[in-house]
Amino acid sequence: MTVVLTPGYAPIEQYAAEEQQGPYSDLYSVGATIFRCLVGRHPPESTARISAIYNGNEDPALRQIKDSRNDLDPAFVSIVEWLMQPRACERPQSAMEVLTALDRLDTQNLAQSAATELYRGSTVSEPVADVPTLDLSQPAAPPASAPVSSQPHIPAPSQPVPPVVARLAQFTLSDGQLAKLIVFLAQSVGPIAKFLVKKAAKSTQDQDGLLLKLSLEVDNESERKQFLRDAAKVFRSS
Repeated sequence: MTVVLTPGYAPIEQYAAEEQQGPYSDLYSVGATIFRCLVGRHPPESTARISAIYNGNEDPALRQIKDSRNDLDPAFVSIVEWLMQPRACERPQSAMEVLTALDRLDTQNLAQSAATELYRGSTVSEPVADVPTLDLSQPAAPPASAPVSSQPHIPAPSQPVPPVVARLAQFTLSDGQLAKLIVFLAQSVGPIAKFLVKKAAKSTQDQDGLLLKLSLEVDNESERKQFLRDAAKVFRSS
């Protein structure tokens, strides 16, 4: 049988006629098409990507997205990376899984837009009178009752950082722990949890960093706290 494919847009399973194919094969092509729209050139062939990964090098497709478009929403980039995973089992297995992830992303954007509009409306409709003009080029003087510190001023973070469990022992992650983290995260983010957990596990050096990175994928504060509680038990029970 002759194999007909489009280099760069065909997943690895399409290179062999006897390999099983499914919706995940078509979804790879969808991801590759999005890649072309974002980066402006054809994606690397799946064979070249797998060869690079096998030799311990960075995936050239993911590197090109990172180098070309640092202005994109990281959550959207994660969806594209998920679609273009070289291994079929690591990709979404149905269009519904992708729609679920996109719907979550759309909900995030709508919530952010609504919060922005609410803030703008409140500042425009309710002006505050007699607000002194601040000279931001000069450091603010400390209160009279406060001692002057010789340490440099460190500004507070613009957004609250979710609590992280106490620092644990040397970072190790078994298959069982990985599976449990996927289950817990999937309760909030859906099927993309498998990809997010494995991606985070590759880029963090300790358990604290892993839990923090994964918790930031959860938008709802109560769900985020619940995820951290559940995830902490995964490591404590090991």
